[in-house]
Amino acid sequence: FPSADSVLNRKILEDDKIQLILASTNNAKYISEKLISAINSIKYDSNLMPAEWYYNKYAVGSHYEDKDTLFIKRMLQLKLPPNIRKSICANLFDEFTDTDEKNLANILYMNRNQLIEMQSIGQHIGGHGYKHKWMSKLTSTETEEEVANTSTMLNTIKAPPYYRTFSFPHGDYNEKTIQCLRKHNFKMAFTAKQMKANLTEQEIMSLPRLYPPCKPPLK
Repeated sequence: FPSADSVLNRKILEDDKIQLILASTNNAKYISEKLISAINSIKYDSNLMPAEWYYNKYAVGSHYEDKDTLFIKRMLQLKLPPNIRKSICANLFDEFTDTDEKNLANILYMNRNQLIEMQSIGQHIGGHGYKHKWMSKLTSTETEEEVANTSTMLNTIKAPPYYRTFSFPHGDYNEKTIQCLRKHNFKMAFTAKQMKANLTEQEIMSLPRLYPPCKPPLK
């Protein structure tokens, strides 16, 4: 289930930029301080709260990740306005990674020919959005863009139209998402809910799935 932008345009997805920023150092606190500084530098022009307000609200750790890592992810994935998230993420990516984006995309992501080859030997290739966005947060126009571009990517690799499938990025969706998928002839979609699917009882456009466990909890 590749995201279409990485296949069609060889772009690093913003979620992956965040992971690469975090992987560039063991010091998540340092990255979060950079993020706090970036927010405070534009807070008046962008009508934002002081960065410390966001930190106190969203820097809450879990069994799996420390509070600074979760603060960075929450702010750059969801909590800041989209254009600000994109700009800050791009700046942090340039600062913490020293590589050409297109070259890195060619290393990280499968390309069209590789997907066609996988499909030719029996692998199923489904859709995973265009830019890997949280689908329930999108407008109708943005939802259409995510789904239509996903369909375009599947068309370019000649994925069979009679069993088009979609895996929701982050497991996130709403009724508008499902309606748009049906409009574009997707037949089945998967959430991030972990359980065995029962095709006689569950909605085929919001099926659960099974996948390997997460990394072990922090000690």
